[in-house]
Amino acid sequence: MNARRWAIARLLFLVVFVLNAPGMAQAAPQAIPELYVYPAEGAPGARLYLNAFNLASGTYEIQIWDGQTRDKTSLGFFDAGPDGSLYGTFELPVLPPGAYTILFQDPDIGASAAYTVLPALTLLLDTSSGPPGTQVGFTVENLPAGDLRLDYDGVPVLGPVAVPGGLYTGSFSVPRDRPAVLGDPVQVEAYALAGGLTTGVAAEIFTSQPVPAPTTYRFSAINYPVDPVGPGQLFQLSGQISPAPAAPLSQYELKVMWKTVAGKVFPITSGTPALNGDGTFLVSAVVPSLLNGDAQPAETAGEIGVVLLHKNNGPLVNSSYTVFGDFPPPPPFRILVQQ
Repeated sequence: MNARRWAIARLLFLVVFVLNAPGMAQAAPQAIPELYVYPAEGAPGARLYLNAFNLASGTYEIQIWDGQTRDKTSLGFFDAGPDGSLYGTFELPVLPPGAYTILFQDPDIGASAAYTVLPALTLLLDTSSGPPGTQVGFTVENLPAGDLRLDYDGVPVLGPVAVPGGLYTGSFSVPRDRPAVLGDPVQVEAYALAGGLTTGVAAEIFTSQPVPAPTTYRFSAINYPVDPVGPGQLFQLSGQISPAPAAPLSQYELKVMWKTVAGKVFPITSGTPALNGDGTFLVSAVVPSLLNGDAQPAETAGEIGVVLLHKNNGPLVNSSYTVFGDFPPPPPFRILVQQ
C-alpha cells in the first residue's frame, strides 16, 4: 500500500472511531409521518376526524383522491403543533360513491388513509308546507346501518332510532315553537349516525305556516223531543253545526250534557252520535236517574246542552256562548219529573 492510500485509510478509520467513541452525539433517525381518519366510511355530509403525527410544525392541506379518476378535492387546511401532531374535523363533501385516499397535498409526505364514500342519503317529504300540528310523512333512503335522527330547524323531532340500513319511513308533527317567525322556511335534516358519529346527512326545505285562526262553530238549529220525557228515558236531539266540521269527521265528538240547578254538569250521551259531512247530526241521550247510576237525579229546572269536541284539541266552542246558552229559546223540551 502506498503512502497516499495509507493516509486515506487512516483518515477513514479515525472518522469511524470518533463517531463511535463514548459520549459522541449521533443523529436520530427521522420519524415517518402518520395519518389516521375515523370513521373509515361515510356518505356526503359525514363528520370525519383526522389525526396526524411526526410532522414539522406548520399548516398542511389535506386532500381526498378518487381511486378511479385520481381527481383531487381539498378537505381544508390544518395546523400541526410544535410536537408534530395535527388534529382536525371536517365534513365530507358531495362525492360519487367509491374508494378514495385521504392524504397530504405535499407529495413529500407519504402518509395516507383509505376511505370509502357511501351513496348519498336522500330525504323526501310528502308535503313541503303546513302550520304547526301538521303531520309530515318522510322517507330517507341509502341509510347505512346505525341510527337515524330527524331535525326540524336544528332541533330533533324524531330519534335517534335504530335502523338496519337502506330505507326508513316515518312522520313528525310540525312544532309550534319554531322557527322564530312562523311562515319562514326551515331545514329538515336527516342524520345517519354510528356510535354517535355522523355518517351522512340529507336535507330538505319546509315552509312553516302561521297558526290558522280557530274556527268558530255554532249550533244553528237544535230539534228537541215534542213529548215530555222522564228520568231514565231515552230521547234524541238533532240539528245543524255551522260551519260543517272539516274532514275527517272521526276526529270530532258530540256529547249531550246535563246541568243541574246547582250548576253541576255531566254527560248523558247514549250510544254513538251520527255526524254528517254537511254538519247535520243526530245524538241520543238518557235523562238522569239515580236508578241508572247517575250522580244527580233529573230536576224540572235542569238544563241540557250539546257540545262539539275535537279529540286532540278539546272543545270547539267560542267564548261568546256556552253549551247551554246557544239554543233557540224557548226549546219545546220538558222534563217530566216523577214525584
